[in-house]
Formats: sequence, structure tokens, C-alpha cells
Amino acid sequence: PPEAKLAAYKRSAVLENSTVTVTDEITLSEAGSVAFSFITRVIPESVTDSSFVIEGREVTFDPSLVYYIEQLDKTEPEVATIPSGWDTEVLYRITLTSAAPVVSRTYVLTVK
Repeated sequence: PPEAKLAAYKRSAVLENSTVTVTDEITLSEAGSVAFSFITRVIPESVTDSSFVIEGREVTFDPSLVYYIEQLDKTEPEVATIPSGWDTEVLYRITLTSAAPVVSRTYVLTVK
């Protein structure tokens, strides 16, 4: 949507030696906030300023991003469309948001 101020966006993902590396190259038309969201069925462990562990996998992310987690209400319309095959009654959203406004930046996330 126009309010996102997104001028360019490129995502690439590489799987190598059981490690997934996701690279996001983002350019906004003016300085603004960037956020990445992930849905999971478990609460991450060992959370630091640039990593967390989820189901035995270490996830590392750019330390300029701020980690936040929330439990999702399955009665909300956006959550109700998530397939029920996740074998859980509770879902969580992990959001990584830029701590400061950005115009252009590359973010790298790895899962080992």
C-alpha cells in the first residue's frame, strides 16, 4: 500500500549446509519504519538483542531490529485464516521492527 512508502524491495533465500539465510534489501521513498513478522506455534527461548532459539534452531537477525512477541487471538479475522494444521491452540507473532527510521538498508536473518 502507498502508506508503506516502499520504493524497492528484494528478498532472497539460500539453503546451505542446513542453514537458511534470508536477505531483504529495502528502499523506502522517505525515512520510515520497517517490520518483519513471523508466525510460530511456540514461544522462542534464549532471546537476545540479535537472536532467539525456536524448536532447537537458532535464529539470528540484524541487531538494529527490536524483537517483540505477542500471542494471537484465534478469533480475530486475520488469524482465523491461518490453517489449523499447526496442531496447536495458540499461535504467536514475532515482530522485528527497525529501532530507528531507515531509507535504505539490507537485513539478513539466518536459521541454523
